[in-house]
Amino acid sequence: MIIFHDHLDGGLNAKTLLEMAINGRYEPIMNLTVEQTATLMNKSSSESLEDFLSAFIHTIAVMQTYDNLEQIAFEAAESMHNDGIKYYESRFAPLYSVNNELNIKDVIKSVLRRRSNTHFCLRKQLQYCVRHHVRCRVAHFMAQHVSFIVVVLI
Repeated sequence: MIIFHDHLDGGLNAKTLLEMAINGRYEPIMNLTVEQTATLMNKSSSESLEDFLSAFIHTIAVMQTYDNLEQIAFEAAESMHNDGIKYYESRFAPLYSVNNELNIKDVIKSVLRRRSNTHFCLRKQLQYCVRHHVRCRVAHFMAQHVSFIVVVLI
């Protein structure tokens, strides 16, 4: 099976999200239970795009460290593997994770890093949505360091 257009920041499981929120002292959700976090993140009955996208505020908030990004990407690949997916394309906006501690190279490397204990192999394609003013720099870096990449210029 093949999956296209999977959002790395949209598929984060509630337990991991809550653990990262607690460890990172992200106050809006750190005092919730796993069940409450799952309910908060379930936007399947959203009646507006604004409501649907509100869940991404929390996932992007925890996607601010190298270790968190690596964990999120690993869990996404593991989940795909466990669901019988052999090929998948995942996307996220790396610029939302750039901060005082992470530059664009770190962000991209973190999600592409292979863990030594990985027991499965998936061919994943990450699709990066980048803003127009940095597209050349990001595209140049990705062309040098990453395979199976599609750059979407917006």
